[in-house]
Amino acid sequence: MIENPLNRIDADWEELVREHFATQPLRDAPTHNTRVTGIVIANAPNGVLVDIGIGVPALLDNLTITDDAPSDTIPHWTKPIGATIVARVGDDSLPMLRLHQYNDDWTPMKPPSDMVDGG
Repeated sequence: MIENPLNRIDADWEELVREHFATQPLRDAPTHNTRVTGIVIANAPNGVLVDIGIGVPALLDNLTITDDAPSDTIPHWTKPIGATIVARVGDDSLPMLRLHQYNDDWTPMKPPSDMVDGG
C-alpha cells in the first residue's frame, strides 16, 4: 500500500506538477459526469492534483478546507502520491477539470454500484 504518513500538503506541489506534465501532449477532456481513473501527482493547498491522461492536471476538490479549521484536522484529505483514485468529472471546463470522488478509501478503489458505463 502506498502511504502518506504525514497526511499533508506537498511543499513542492507546483514543481511536481510541472515536471510530471512537462512532456505530455494535450488530449480531449472527458465530459461532465464521466467516470475517470487517475494517479495522484501532488497534494496542493486547494485539493489533490490528479493525472487522468489528458496532459493537464485535474483537481479533486470535493473537500472542505477552511482557514480557521483546527490544525490537527487539516489537511485530513490528502492522498499519497502515486495512489490511484476513481472519480467523476464535475466541472469539465479547461484548463483544469474538477473531480468529485465517491469512494474515498485508502485501499484499491472501486467505483460505486451506481456507476455504470454511459454515466
